[in-house]
Amino acid sequence: MATDRRVRDQADVKQEHDGGTASRLELCASIINSSDDAIISKTLDGIITSWNLAAEKIYGYKAEEAIGRPVSFLIHPSRPDEVTGILKEIRNGRRVEHYETIQVRKDGKAVPVSLTISPIHDTQGNITGASSIAHDITDRMRAEEHSLTASRHARNLIEASPDPLVTISPEGKITDVNEGTIKATGVLRENLIGTDFCDYFTEPDKAREGYQQVFAKGYVTDYPLTIRNRDGRLIDVLYNASLYKDARGNVLGVFAAARDVTSQKAASQYARSLIEASPDPLVTISPEGKITDVNEGTIKATGVLRENLIGTDFCDYFTEPDKAREGYQQVFAKGYVTDYPLTIRNRDGRLIDVLYNASLYKDARGGVLGVFAVARDVTAQKRAESAIAEQQSKELERITELERFQKQYARSLIEASPDPLVTISPEGKITDVNEGTIKATGVLRENLIGTDFCDYFTEPDKAREGYQQVFTRGIVTDYPLTVRHIDRHLTEVLYSASLYKDVHGGVLGVFAAARDVTAQKEAEAELKIRTDDLAHHARQMTLLNDFSGVLRATVSTSEAYSVIAKFAQQLLPQESGALCVRNSTKKMVETVAVWGDASPTLGEFTPDDCWAFRRSRLHRVDDAQSVTMCAHLASPLPVGYLCVPIVAWGNTLGILHFYSRIMPLSGEKELLIGVMTEHVALALFNLQLQEKLRWQADRDSLTGLFNRRHMDKVLAQELGRAAKQSSPLCLAMLDLDHFKEFNDTHGHLAGDALLQQIGALLQDRIRGRDIVCRYGGEEFIVIMPDVSWNDSARRVRQLQNEIKQLRVLHEGHSLGAVSVSVGVSIFPEHGMNAQELVLAADQALYRAKAEGRDRIIVANGKEEDALHPTPHPKRAGPQYSDTKGAVP
Repeated sequence: MATDRRVRDQADVKQEHDGGTASRLELCASIINSSDDAIISKTLDGIITSWNLAAEKIYGYKAEEAIGRPVSFLIHPSRPDEVTGILKEIRNGRRVEHYETIQVRKDGKAVPVSLTISPIHDTQGNITGASSIAHDITDRMRAEEHSLTASRHARNLIEASPDPLVTISPEGKITDVNEGTIKATGVLRENLIGTDFCDYFTEPDKAREGYQQVFAKGYVTDYPLTIRNRDGRLIDVLYNASLYKDARGNVLGVFAAARDVTSQKAASQYARSLIEASPDPLVTISPEGKITDVNEGTIKATGVLRENLIGTDFCDYFTEPDKAREGYQQVFAKGYVTDYPLTIRNRDGRLIDVLYNASLYKDARGGVLGVFAVARDVTAQKRAESAIAEQQSKELERITELERFQKQYARSLIEASPDPLVTISPEGKITDVNEGTIKATGVLRENLIGTDFCDYFTEPDKAREGYQQVFTRGIVTDYPLTVRHIDRHLTEVLYSASLYKDVHGGVLGVFAAARDVTAQKEAEAELKIRTDDLAHHARQMTLLNDFSGVLRATVSTSEAYSVIAKFAQQLLPQESGALCVRNSTKKMVETVAVWGDASPTLGEFTPDDCWAFRRSRLHRVDDAQSVTMCAHLASPLPVGYLCVPIVAWGNTLGILHFYSRIMPLSGEKELLIGVMTEHVALALFNLQLQEKLRWQADRDSLTGLFNRRHMDKVLAQELGRAAKQSSPLCLAMLDLDHFKEFNDTHGHLAGDALLQQIGALLQDRIRGRDIVCRYGGEEFIVIMPDVSWNDSARRVRQLQNEIKQLRVLHEGHSLGAVSVSVGVSIFPEHGMNAQELVLAADQALYRAKAEGRDRIIVANGKEEDALHPTPHPKRAGPQYSDTKGAVP
């Protein structure tokens, strides 16, 4: 029985144990599946044996997909040996905690996890597998990356600041600095960190007290210190500092930023010098009415030292403290006070009457710091006023007796005044007027009284503001307004107004007097016009002087024409015009320059086409239908014009023509044109004379060709150019055959006519660059630069043939045909300079003469086939011979 009972008891215990184990397993499974972390068990070979719901969420595999597979399928390709190392630790009985790695999800994406892996023991303590808990750290890593980026950004901002920035530990050691601190101290970052913050200032104790205030109060603002740079420089700064803490709110240290105020401090010291130099009492007052600063003038006025004044009530130094308090409170309310009367009581008992002028002073951000007040000593003025008051008191009885008379007299004066006089009530209503006001407004007295003062002005609001200023300030002077008469006539006035009071000092209203300044305004406008005219005249005179100077400096008439046109446009910008001068024949007038609009003047006309030419005086036309309209105008002008003859030494050189399409030329402009024409006449006469002299110096008077003097100069220049450019130059010397017999037969006048016509032919046939000269007598030289031998031969032959065909008529008779002999030399073959080249051509010409004339010979005795003479045409007149032989 006992045995059976024991067996039954043991069976009951076993059943109870098995039931408890099952319950615990169910509880564990429930906990595992409710975990947010992946919980995976595996064998010592790495085969997965369990897989919870969180593992499905993190890795994307369901339990049936994962269980039975090696755990290596979760390993990232970059970490192939990771599982082997971890299982080795597990087999050795060691736990792996918070191992951060990257594993792979089912969709191929990498997932960062933190692993904690523990050995699994059986009931005997043997290691049978491993259990791993994987925590997804994706969000944490993103947060850390964001924090790192923010930290780098903050560091960049700190380094970008030009101000010195520093962090200080609770022990007062520097823990970090920016580049601004390195520059300010002259010490490298590694040498700064770990040193005492206070060591870099002129007042270490004050620096220490500053950062300790931050630890005590949480911040400091605008804390003044002076940094000492290692090179000896001192930098005045204002520090602003606050605490910085960790994520849990624990204080780590102080962050301090310094603003360099060295230049600001220097400016402040300069301003202080100015303040101390003032003899007037100057004082600054806090919003609480305490004195914050004074100058020497205040010390003298009160008899109290600076240190005893600062911090005390401003009001305590006046005979009327309440009035003093009200004064500075007005400044805080209105922003300023002016001429505020107070009396300072000096400690020695003296009283000083002053007028205070005060305004607000503010910080850089516009915050009000206090009041700045200046007192002007008016004691002497007050004494004078007191003396006057005493005198007035003595006269009071007499004044009282005469009061009625004075009132009547005053009224008479008021009515006699031509100026509008008016009294205005505090409500802005007219209470009385004089006759001047009635005339200015056109409104009767009874209709004016009781109406708004402002209604009789073009700007009612401005009028209202004017009399309100009188009630506020007691007076206005020269206040500008415009009175509107009922007939709309406007009168410009300046009002001066003041308060008038009863015998007890009560304000009754404003007394205003207006001074008519319409005539003054008109005079001022006229003065401005005259001033502008004088300035314009001065500019014109300056421009005329410039014109005269530039015109005198011109070297040719063509250059002068351009200068005249340019300055005419500047002197008379609203007018157009033209410059017309006689040509060389004096028979025609040519338009050589125009300015402004297209000129209506013809390009060429006769002197008789212009009335100014005919009469040798200025010709003005203001009517387009005038009978004296000049014929040189291509079309009539709608307004009118001016022609001014350019006359010098009795010679009319041309005209200056001006016209305007807007309005007729004024008398002032006519005078200006006259002065301008005088400058033009003198300049053109001188230039024409110079050009005539140059022409006479360089030209042959008979033929008009260049003379030998000019040829020598030009030939040297052309040879220099040919040598520099390595180009050829041909010189042909022509001589008329039998010219002596021609002169003997027909006379010298006929010979001159022949030379003139041959000169004209040569000038007409040469190229633009060629030069033809009369060398002497019947000899001519043609210089042909930059021409080949073949071209020069053709040109010389052509000239020779055309001279043969020339028929010279003199006094109605043909003088017969002539021929020329030609000697030719070529640069550089026949000479390197002018003398050699001319000599070679002369020798060739001598040969041509000697060998029969009417031929072309090249220098050095060489006669080309191309230059053989052509048959001479049959001559109309007799044949001539010279001393060298007969015509072949």
